Amino acid sequence: MNYIELINRFWVLNKEYLFTPNEKSLYFALLNKCNELGWKNPFNQSNGYLAMDSGMSERLIQEARNTLKQADLIDFKSGNGRRKATQYLIVESKKGCNNNTLSDTLSDTLSDTLSDTLSDTLSDTLSCKNIADNFKHKQKETKLNKNINPPTPLKREGDGFELSFEKAWELYERKGNKKTSMKKWENLKNHCREAALKHIPLYVQSTPDKQYRKNFETYLNQECWNDEILTKSTSMSLEDKQSSFTDKFLNKQKNGQSD
Repeated sequence: MNYIELINRFWVLNKEYLFTPNEKSLYFALLNKCNELGWKNPFNQSNGYLAMDSGMSERLIQEARNTLKQADLIDFKSGNGRRKATQYLIVESKKGCNNNTLSDTLSDTLSDTLSDTLSDTLSDTLSCKNIADNFKHKQKETKLNKNINPPTPLKREGDGFELSFEKAWELYERKGNKKTSMKKWENLKNHCREAALKHIPLYVQSTPDKQYRKNFETYLNQECWNDEILTKSTSMSLEDKQSSFTDKFLNKQKNGQSD
């Protein structure tokens, strides 16, 4: 006798008979008693003890067992006299259930359960993995962005003043190593670039002969935009000052001799 098959058979027949709570309680109380007796079938059981096990009155037990007998779940033979116990038989026939129904039901249920469980587990695992991968990727991007210096803007806000290397290179008339000069230019701060771009035209004008002009990378290294440019007018003024001092000195010497 297979306990699980009997239980499954009961639920299959329940779809047809729609058993009441009393009928369900009585059937499972009888199954339990048969199990306690080592699956002795048929077995004797008094209505008094069965009423205690099922929690029903003897009248309700009699009504419920009639329905279970009609459904071919049990059979019984009432005892003669009040003290004679009723003999019950758990019916194992497949009425209302073909030979393959129980095994197919268990197989399909187990298959569906395992399939759903594996599918949900795999889906949850992949979802968690994707979340973890996205989190790691964002962390890596954030770290890289922190390590990379923001690009130096090529223009000053407001007046549109260009601070590009190409403009400085053209103004300097392309003297020196362009690649080295470009690297040094990119390392300059904007206010240094602006000062250099204002100074370069004056410096180029003061050194028309390129052979006496510094290479652009040297100009940048030495921060020559801070140097004063001696123009022709400046040189003349120095000569004039020197001549005036000389004249005063000679005049003073003359006046001393005449005295």
